[in-house]
Formats: sequence, structure tokens, C-alpha cells
Amino acid sequence: MTRKIGGKLEVTVEIYTDRMVLVSEGATRTISPRSSFSSTRLLVGDFRSAQECLKRGLSEIGATGFFKLAKPSLTIIPKELCEGQLSQFEIS
Repeated sequence: MTRKIGGKLEVTVEIYTDRMVLVSEGATRTISPRSSFSSTRLLVGDFRSAQECLKRGLSEIGATGFFKLAKPSLTIIPKELCEGQLSQFEIS
């Protein structure tokens, strides 16, 4: 499910209610936020908290760091609160 594309590390990010699962090169990390990023209606209601959680997860799997020159390629997959339709913002 993960591979390097043009020298970039590909990372799959599965987003659940108040947790993210990052998969890259066989490594899997489940990251919980320091403060909740989900609400009763939105999977990501607090973008700053979700961003901090994602940055921490990328650091833990080794996708970012001082010596990493290429930014990772992210595939983000919502896994909950997808019933019905997604908004234009969620699709983009």
C-alpha cells in the first residue's frame, strides 16, 4: 500500500474519530491527538489539533525530519462519519 514515488515517501493516513493511523513502508503508527480534533458532526472539526497530530505521526514514522529533503506524498482516507454525502471541501 505504500511506496516511494519519484524519491518521495508515500504515506497513507486513515482518519478516525480523534485518531489517525499512518502507514508507510510497512510501518504503522496509531496517533491520538493531545486535544480532540473531531466533533459530533465533523471528523476534523479542529484543524490545528489535527495538523499537530498529523505532524507528530509523520515524525514518528520517519517521514519528516532535519535530513529529509523531499516532502512525503500523502493519501488521506476518512474512515468514519462518511454516511450520506461528503461536502465539496472533504472531497477536494
